[in-house]
Amino acid sequence: MDEIGAVEAAVERMARNLAVGFSALSYAAVDKTLLGATLGTTPFGFNDVCLDVAAIRACYYSDSRTIALEGETWHTGQTLDAVKLDAFRTWVTAALAHEACHLLQHRQEPHRFGPKSEAGEADALSRKAKSTGLPADYVAYVSCALEIEAHATQLAAELRPAGQLSYDAFFAAAKASDLVAHVKRKSTSSDGDPWPAWDLLETTLIDGAWAASEMMWGR
Repeated sequence: MDEIGAVEAAVERMARNLAVGFSALSYAAVDKTLLGATLGTTPFGFNDVCLDVAAIRACYYSDSRTIALEGETWHTGQTLDAVKLDAFRTWVTAALAHEACHLLQHRQEPHRFGPKSEAGEADALSRKAKSTGLPADYVAYVSCALEIEAHATQLAAELRPAGQLSYDAFFAAAKASDLVAHVKRKSTSSDGDPWPAWDLLETTLIDGAWAASEMMWGR
């Protein structure tokens, strides 16, 4: 509960900054940290471009214990309406929850990070999946222990605006979520054939998200 609360508070500060025409991260120290890690944007500072929520990405760098939000979307001369800001809150909260999960994995089990570690293997799988674009490589990446937990945390955060749900309602909402749609799309061949074990992967991801959601709600 404390961790997701910290993520949501950080995102709310960013949304308020954007709403008044400032950069998402101000120069205040509270804007520059998240759960004891450095929080930053790439590129840094003002970029007077259209806010493209879907273009925002996040990454945790274990060597420097830094969480970076990436995308030239951190300042805009446009007036942002409530719909755009709500989309920003939902998208960035989910992205930061994913990276905060990696931060906590690193903090609690440091042996899983570093050279020739589990995290190194996950990074290699990610780079291979991006290079080949093959469903098999993407599934190998998203299914590894570190990533399935982080993706499950991301999914739970994405669904938090819907409130505390029963398992059946959560499962239905998860199947219709942006993240599950993304994972399914990346796990589908160019011929439109889903990964043979897609149902198992989807269930594993959603069940992990349900467990994460229960923790986030303190149940």
